[in-house]
Amino acid sequence: MTRVRLLLAVLATLAACELFQPNLDQYGYTTCGSDDDCADTGRLCETGYCTPPPWWDKRFKHRRELVVVNGSASTLPKGFPVTLPVGPAGKLPVDEVNTFARVVALDRTLRTQVELMTTTDNVVSNGYDLIFTLPADLPPSSRLPGIWVYSSAESGTEARPNGKEAIYVIDEGFRDDELDSALWRTDGNPVFVPNDLEVKLQRGDFLWSDVSLPGVPGVELEADFTLTPVETCNGLTVGLIANDDRGFQSPYAVVSATGNGKLSVDVQEGAEFPAQVGEVIASNVTQKLLLRVRGDLVTATLNGEELDPLTLEDPITAPLHAHFFVEGGTCTLTVKKVRMRAAVEPEPVVEPGARVQLPPE
Repeated sequence: MTRVRLLLAVLATLAACELFQPNLDQYGYTTCGSDDDCADTGRLCETGYCTPPPWWDKRFKHRRELVVVNGSASTLPKGFPVTLPVGPAGKLPVDEVNTFARVVALDRTLRTQVELMTTTDNVVSNGYDLIFTLPADLPPSSRLPGIWVYSSAESGTEARPNGKEAIYVIDEGFRDDELDSALWRTDGNPVFVPNDLEVKLQRGDFLWSDVSLPGVPGVELEADFTLTPVETCNGLTVGLIANDDRGFQSPYAVVSATGNGKLSVDVQEGAEFPAQVGEVIASNVTQKLLLRVRGDLVTATLNGEELDPLTLEDPITAPLHAHFFVEGGTCTLTVKKVRMRAAVEPEPVVEPGARVQLPPE
């Protein structure tokens, strides 16, 4: 029995003898009859009190509870990615959430903690985003406690595994000069140049993902691509389409090109005419697209320019696939990077608790 459990047992015994009534509410040790009474606090019912779970791994000398808050109108499913900013502009210091730190969650069925899949993104010299998966469904306007970040690992502890495959349904850099048949389908004749880390599409070439994500809670697509020559790319399409085959089908949210070298983000939610989010002058350098469809909201950043958001009358709920093709014009579309993961608006917020030291034996 740990020191904490022993203390609780003693307090409970003394309280039963009416020697005194412990006042532990301020520390979260509320009275309980079962684990269900402690669900809102992320604790377990031990000797009549809601009690934090025991230490997950004693190689780590500190831990801190994280509470995830869902401010959206959608239920976030188990496995949904949650972003925790780390660094001067974030929620936690870099030295606490280093490459050895772990994120774990309380499994109430097993009454133990299990490690969550994590990865890093937006890495800069003094910070990054730590992304981890939700351990359970999180209803709208609700909170999920019982998630912990463990830090201060002792010497010899292995580095945290990279769980990006559990977070990104697509994380493609075309490293193998071929397409993964489990992720991609093609029509036409997409071309690989050895060791170029890219795939080239010309008129009549189609590349689309075999995997998809629903428009609710939402989808985020990142794509790096180039156009040559820019002014002959009429018929180019890059984006998200509710079609598991080649070509257009509504709903969709895509970047399209005109014959005069301009790129626009076009959205269609049903049979009505498409709406245009904005227009950007294309160039011969790599175009960077960040496109988000989150139900009735579509946002896009193209070449560093954040376009005006578009609110739809009806949400896009259909499963969306990543699509890249050139139906007209004589340009070459070169796709360099594609990443796709679940997203929501607003994104869930992580509220860190106090940092706690491993109790002595």
